[in-house]
Amino acid sequence: MVRLRTALCVTLLVLSLAPLAHAGPLDGLPAVRNRVLLHEGRQFLTPLIGTTINDPYAQQAVLGVGWRYFTHDWLGIGIDIMAGGAFKTGLTDQINEQLALVDKTAQVETTSLQALLHGTVELVPIQGKVILPGGSMARFAISAQAGFGVAVLAGDDTFEQMFNDTAGGRTSMMPMFGGGIRLFPAPSFAVGVDMRDYLVNRALSTDQTGAIPDSRFGHNLLVQVTASFVFPQQPTIKP
Repeated sequence: MVRLRTALCVTLLVLSLAPLAHAGPLDGLPAVRNRVLLHEGRQFLTPLIGTTINDPYAQQAVLGVGWRYFTHDWLGIGIDIMAGGAFKTGLTDQINEQLALVDKTAQVETTSLQALLHGTVELVPIQGKVILPGGSMARFAISAQAGFGVAVLAGDDTFEQMFNDTAGGRTSMMPMFGGGIRLFPAPSFAVGVDMRDYLVNRALSTDQTGAIPDSRFGHNLLVQVTASFVFPQQPTIKP
């Protein structure tokens, strides 16, 4: 009998403490919370800096600015404008050193992306929150991007002569595909990183004889660091 009463007391004590043991971070909060629409009805003005990766002959560096208007919290349209220059890679330097052993005047000449201009459609399928170092919380958004526009080319002497002699030879139609992540330390400001692939029709370099080969569409992988200023400064809040 004593054991039975002891067992009942222990059971009642465990049941009374169970809600405390399972208390979570959402306990005490209202069942329905308001939605913060970080994109819908807002404009993003975004300075950016970037560089291409995996370029065989001339690596590209760019500065630019982008503009977006989001008609929905998941859909935005806008334009991107970039300009930049290029510097020779180690592979180009090695090839030129080998050519100089045979002919001191022989050099590999290369092309680069002087400017990029394109319209952009941006989809934002994933949004959420993340805890930053120090315990503060920020919102993030992951996007997919597609666009179409024009690339303006530059190059060494042989290419510049061809560009000047050929109508439209300096420009190329340019599809773009990519994605990125945007972090909002504040509702009116965001920082991000994008990875984009620009398909440009050009010859990357002269061949071993110094002639210009046929141009073809090739990949130009561009990594960008962005900083967005958002207007209006306060997002829309919906139940």
